[in-house]
Amino acid sequence: MKRFALGMLFSLLLVSGAWASGPAPVSVAGIRLGDDFSRYQDMCRMEHAGAMSDAIFLDEALIRTGAIHGVRGGSIIYGNCANPGKIVRIKIKFADMSKRLFKDLLALYTKRFGDPSSYQGDSFRNVIAWEWDISGSEGRHVKIVLMYSTDSSIRPGVSIKMTDQSLLDLEFSCYKKNFRSLYKATENAGKITDLDLFVPR
Repeated sequence: MKRFALGMLFSLLLVSGAWASGPAPVSVAGIRLGDDFSRYQDMCRMEHAGAMSDAIFLDEALIRTGAIHGVRGGSIIYGNCANPGKIVRIKIKFADMSKRLFKDLLALYTKRFGDPSSYQGDSFRNVIAWEWDISGSEGRHVKIVLMYSTDSSIRPGVSIKMTDQSLLDLEFSCYKKNFRSLYKATENAGKITDLDLFVPR
């Protein structure tokens, strides 16, 4: 199983070049950032697809269990404003939830991308998450997070999150420009005047 998982990962990480001067990685698990989502909708649970509650300028579709061999779930996130349908983020959750797989992946990622740019997990190590922040020679800005979690509320097991930050920023800018009044209303709704309301009783 361990040997198979490592072999699968070599095929998942479809990248090229040295990151100091080459293009940024754009593909994982056969899904490519910047592609039109329609190419991959057959692998998703489209009955649950729709705008993300905390980022309505993005749509999210859940990946069906078994749609990708060795993967139990995840999602494909795509824009609905600046570039409708263009994939900006990929999330992958592995069927193998072992820490051994996480360590094997961490070694592979470090060899491929160098040392992580930052640690994104918690101090208690219930969630271990390393991020690589990569700027490619073509101007693309990609972030990759490899995570291992024992917290049942935060994607337990091993997962990957890969984001085209350049495309994501375009979507957010489009949202602010075209829906500014709604955006301002959201900002105003976030101003708390009565802290006592939020003290549990």
